[in-house]
Amino acid sequence: MKRFFATLNHMKRVLAVLVLLAALPPFAGAVPQAPEFSDVFVAGKDTFKSIRIPSVLVTKAGTVLAIAEGRAAQADQANNKLILKRSSDGGRTWTPLQLIADDGANCLNNPCAVVEQASGRIIVMFQSYPAGFSERDGKIKTGLAWCGTTWWFPTTTALLGRSRRM
Repeated sequence: MKRFFATLNHMKRVLAVLVLLAALPPFAGAVPQAPEFSDVFVAGKDTFKSIRIPSVLVTKAGTVLAIAEGRAAQADQANNKLILKRSSDGGRTWTPLQLIADDGANCLNNPCAVVEQASGRIIVMFQSYPAGFSERDGKIKTGLAWCGTTWWFPTTTALLGRSRRM
């Protein structure tokens, strides 16, 4: 009798695996499509002499956001701004360049964008430091922005409760 139940349990497991396999999409003979490539930001054409440090994400709604540093010159400390382009068709076409952060002569560097999964809020972390200083001078502040329908940039003081050097 033990052997009968052991065989029955084994058959149930095999049947469960077959049901799971039947639920999968067919892969036999399916050829994956080659990825499509497009130039999102083009230095010189998109207002800025240099565009660096891209950060790309897909929102919960499926929109692709590409964020980068727009630089006035070929240098880290080049009056950098944060720029954005959007794609609603998976990256085939892109909106015109949008300036999303400008801190005057101060530099905004190293944007890193993420999606907060519970709310879908887009959060962009970046560095901000005074004109004339480099990243190694110890004057860097961290910045944060998030997007609902518009971008919002709280001050470092509002974020941290006090000014903070990194």
